Amino acid sequence: SAFLSFHTQTDGGSYTNAASNERMRITSTGLVGIGTNDPGDILEVKGDTPNIIINNTAETSSGIVFTDDQDAIDQAAAIKFSSADNKLRFFVNDEDGQRMIIDTSGNVGVGVDDPSEKLEVYNGSVYITPVSYAANQSDWIIKTGAYNNTGFDQGLKLKSSSTGSSYMAFDTVNNTDTLTMKTGKVGVGNSNPIGKLHVSGGV
Repeated sequence: SAFLSFHTQTDGGSYTNAASNERMRITSTGLVGIGTNDPGDILEVKGDTPNIIINNTAETSSGIVFTDDQDAIDQAAAIKFSSADNKLRFFVNDEDGQRMIIDTSGNVGVGVDDPSEKLEVYNGSVYITPVSYAANQSDWIIKTGAYNNTGFDQGLKLKSSSTGSSYMAFDTVNNTDTLTMKTGKVGVGNSNPIGKLHVSGGV
């Protein structure tokens, strides 16, 4: 099929197909490939270092805008980098619709412009679904520990019993279900409390 290709010379001589390398191709369907002659999407970049650099020297911010209506560009989604504070910002709808930010220290803020932790969520909640709706499920909701030793791992788990009843349990190092919250009952040292507070092993 027909296509338009762009080549560069390799030997400084006169142009021939044999003495040049194809650098970009536009297919008959409008797909653009850089480093590939068979692009699979509107733009496909392929290579050892396929970076796309946006360097806006005229303004303090630059980025990528996503829209399905050129006349409503202010209602688009965008990813922008600001050289004023070196933060990467994610927008939805307009300039006031910032949804997430990543700062130079790697902190991520959702609904907050200056996150103080690796992840800070302002005025909202986090919904986590680590397990399926089935029996005998178990996975972490929050896990904490030492960055260089998984033997320190402990935290909060969402579990389900063999009958499919869900419950939450705190697991500490080398202990399973140290503290269990199940159907309005709390168990310490057991995973099947029979009273509002059920302590096994003495106090």
